Amino acid sequence: MRVKGHSTTFRLPKTFFHRLRLGFLAAYIFGIGIYLYYGLQPYRVDASAPIRLIVPSINLSTPVDNVTKTGHSLDVPEFIAGAYSENTNKTLLIGHSNTVFERLNDLKIGQRLTFDDQSYQITRIITAAKANISMPDILSPVSTPTVILMTCTGTHLGGHDYSHRLIITAEAVTTLSAI
Repeated sequence: MRVKGHSTTFRLPKTFFHRLRLGFLAAYIFGIGIYLYYGLQPYRVDASAPIRLIVPSINLSTPVDNVTKTGHSLDVPEFIAGAYSENTNKTLLIGHSNTVFERLNDLKIGQRLTFDDQSYQITRIITAAKANISMPDILSPVSTPTVILMTCTGTHLGGHDYSHRLIITAEAVTTLSAI
């Protein structure tokens, strides 16, 4: 219904829409600024883990964190390698086969790796059923500095567990400098 000179429809003033558009535009620009600021920040890694494992032949370079033994289990880090040692000259390095140690099965005897700024050469590679592994033998003392890299392999048993373990032994390389 129309009355002469009046409209029955309700209209907001043009300034309201103008301010609303400016508000949305300001919020949009502010949101993009926040996203760019935080999105372009460098990725931060844990600086408290200065020890690294470097295996050039499989493009592996990872920090190594000490792990603790809980009962008969070692608490394996999710995305980096973990180190456990009970005896002098031998360190067990463990990691998940679907993250940090995903290419460990590509290693060959004779290849080199670096752990804690020491060079090692791979001397033995075995795959053993989980039930047949003797951790006291793996962790037994040796005279030459040795690292053991271990990860899961074989049939998936659920969670992070598999039927077998890939065990790679590497011994320290002694280099004689030229005089």
